[in-house]
Formats: sequence, C-alpha cells, structure tokens
Amino acid sequence: MFEEIQKLFYCGHSRDVLHQLMRLGLLEHMLPELDAATKGDQRHLQWIERVCRQLDTWRSHRVPVTAELLFALLFGLIHEAKIAELTGTGMPVFQAADQAVTEHLFALAPKVLIPKVIGRHLAQLMATQPYFIDIKPSRVKRFMHRPCFHDAFIYFKMRSRFDDRHMDEVKFWDEQIRGEA
Repeated sequence: MFEEIQKLFYCGHSRDVLHQLMRLGLLEHMLPELDAATKGDQRHLQWIERVCRQLDTWRSHRVPVTAELLFALLFGLIHEAKIAELTGTGMPVFQAADQAVTEHLFALAPKVLIPKVIGRHLAQLMATQPYFIDIKPSRVKRFMHRPCFHDAFIYFKMRSRFDDRHMDEVKFWDEQIRGEA
C-alpha cells in the first residue's frame, strides 16, 4: 500500500483524489488517523488540502518529491501534536520525535508499511524543526548539510506560510540556501 499511497498523491490531481477517498469512505480504511484528523479538525483538513495543491503544482512542474517529504506533509500535524505532548513531559525533542514517528508508523503498519529508513528520515525531519527558528550562527552550515535538511526546510516553509508565522526565519533560510548554492 506504500507505493499506492504515493501514486495517489503524486498523480497530479491529489486534491480530487483526497476528496473522492473521503466521499467514498476509503480514506478511513487506508489512513484512518488522517481521516479522523481531517474530520475532527477543519484546520487539519485545510492543511491536507494545501499539501495536495502543492503536490499537484510540483507535479505539473515536474519537481521531484521524495517519499519522506510526502509522508512528512501528510502526517506532520499528527507527529507535531504527539511530539509536543512528549516534550511537555520533559522528553528531549529528538527522542520525542523518534518515539512519536516510530509509534505512528508502527500503528500504520497493518495498512501501510513504510520502510524504516523513511521512518528515520521522518523522525529527523520533525526533530530538526526547532532549529529553523533558533540556531547558533556557527551551526548553520553544518545544519544545512544534514541529509534531511532539504525536506525539513520545505516542511518548515509550508508550515510557516500556513500558520503565517516565522516568515523572518523562512527568509533567512532562503537566503542561506541561495548563498550556499
């Protein structure tokens, strides 16, 4: 089912696919936590619709999207909520991200088996989000060379624009990337 999810959301009409899956009740069987989140939270539905529009735009411009980024975008709000819950108990962010993503992917496994390497990338992507907001200048270049940096930045940028916050940080990182290229 892992490949089928990718095909559905990479087809260039993912927003239509999403609405059809919801209308036919298939999303509930394929990705129950995503279905529950979109039914229970209008903001979550708006986020998923924005993700679908962006995926369709990238597809029309032939921009490659990694499986890691796709699943981060689809499940990011779910992961963020669990990470916040765990860090609220005093758990360090990297450990919280690893646990949140691992538990979620384990629960998802009977329906969609996501490879462990993608799970690790997702955990790192989620754990590095605070660095986009607060990082020591001496660590910027090193952070930019992390394997998950590109996907993590795209996620951060989309979330920032969606929530209309951290726009100065988005600008800073855009400038860093342009200077790095």
